[in-house]
Amino acid sequence: MLDVVVGEANATSSQEQSQVTFVDEDGDENRISTVKGQVRWCSAQQPPTCHTLKQLQFDLRGKCRFEVSFRQPETENVLVSVIARPAPGLEQRDLAERLLRMARGSGVEVAGDGLWALRTMNSTGSDEELLGQLHQARVHEPLIQFSLPSDESAEKPGRAQLRIPGQWKGVNTTGFCAAIVERPEDCHSCTFGRECDARALQRNGTLTFDVPRPDFTIAAAGLAHNHSVCFKGPPMEGAEPGFGLLVIGRVELVRS
Repeated sequence: MLDVVVGEANATSSQEQSQVTFVDEDGDENRISTVKGQVRWCSAQQPPTCHTLKQLQFDLRGKCRFEVSFRQPETENVLVSVIARPAPGLEQRDLAERLLRMARGSGVEVAGDGLWALRTMNSTGSDEELLGQLHQARVHEPLIQFSLPSDESAEKPGRAQLRIPGQWKGVNTTGFCAAIVERPEDCHSCTFGRECDARALQRNGTLTFDVPRPDFTIAAAGLAHNHSVCFKGPPMEGAEPGFGLLVIGRVELVRS
C-alpha cells in the first residue's frame, strides 16, 4: 500500500536527519527528507502531501542540469522533477550529491545516466567532507600561451585549434577533452558534459584539440580578459603534473 502522509512536511521529529529542497521547472518546491530511516518526498502545497520513496533516478539534461525521478514503493507511479533552482552548475550538482547520499544512506535504490557525474557514488566521506572538496581545476605551471585570431568581423565564433605540448605518441586520449573558458575559475567539474564538444587530433606524436569558440572570444585584440584553456583527462595517481581537471593556459587574442 502506498505510504501517503498529509501534513508532515514541516515535522521536526528527532528522527529527521536531513532535508534537501529545490524548485523544479514548473515552479513547484520539492522537499526530500529522511524520516525514521526512510526517504520521503513532500510537496509544498497546503496541506503538504508526502510519499515514501523506493527509488531515485538521476538523469542529466545538460551540463550539471539534473532531472530527478522519484519512484514510490509498490506502485509504478513516478514523480519527475527537473531542477531549476539552484540553477544548473556546481550548486545544483552539490544538491544532487546531497540527495544521492541521503538515498544511499537509507537503502533507497539509485539509478540513471547522471550518476557518473556525482562524486558521491565513489566516496565514503561525510557530507561535510564531500561538499568541502573543491570542484575547481588545478593550475598547470607554467601556463601555456594559446594565440587565436580575434575575429572581430566574424558573425559567429566558429572553431579553433589548440595544440597541447608534450609527447603524445601512443597515448590513448579516450576521455581527454579541452575547452576555452572565460575565466580560470570557470574550469570546473561542470565545464564538460558526458560527451566532449572538442575533437582530439593526433598527428606525428602531437595532440591538438579542435574546439568550439565561445561567443566571448569575439573581441577586439588588446582588451583586458582572462580567457583560459581548461583540460580534462582521466585521473592518474601520482602523475606529474597529473591529469584530471587542469587550467593549462591562457588565450591571447590577436588581430589577424
